[in-house]
Amino acid sequence: MPTREKCAAANLATPFLCPTLHPFSRAFICQSFWKLSKFRPFTRTDTDPIPMRVTFLQDHLRSGGTERQTLAIAQGLANKGVDTHVIVFRKGGVLDAQARNADFTLRFLKQGPLTTDWFAPGLKGLLDTIAPDVIIPMGRMANCHAGLLCGSSNRSYKIIATFRSGRSLPRLQKKALKQADHIVTNSKDALQRLARLHRIHRPDTSAVIYNGCLRDFDLF
Repeated sequence: MPTREKCAAANLATPFLCPTLHPFSRAFICQSFWKLSKFRPFTRTDTDPIPMRVTFLQDHLRSGGTERQTLAIAQGLANKGVDTHVIVFRKGGVLDAQARNADFTLRFLKQGPLTTDWFAPGLKGLLDTIAPDVIIPMGRMANCHAGLLCGSSNRSYKIIATFRSGRSLPRLQKKALKQADHIVTNSKDALQRLARLHRIHRPDTSAVIYNGCLRDFDLF
């Protein structure tokens, strides 16, 4: 039986810069994040070809660009055989129904009567249950919680922090961008802005992956 590493390596043989994929297509974006998944550790030792496990963090599935990119990338990775999970901090977003009909595993945290974007009760315990190889926070609130997770000394997963906005950076998001195993921005300007304004310069552990263009035939 192939090992987990060999199974993943075989899937990664797909060319990263495939000439048939437009750099703004959903397929190209998913392939880009798929390549970044190489930064995960192999924490399991069994010999079964277990699919890689990737978990996205999102505060709320409002009708925004970040949220739609989260769902599109998660669906694309699931299509490639990745065990994909999306953790949403609170229910009630307009994209909830779309996410429930997707091929990834959708999980909502239980906020109780307090419904707010920053509250993520039980997140660490749920991550321990899922046991992901890679965590990808999307949006400011999710990246703030990634900043908290970066400080965990015994975490078994890699964190790919993301920066997609020209808005001010909360302190915990800065921590995530400084301490995560890798960072991704959606433009070269954003990467340069991190270095110029926030002194976050990581040429060896950063990448630019442009937003995908979600056309009608790209949807679920």
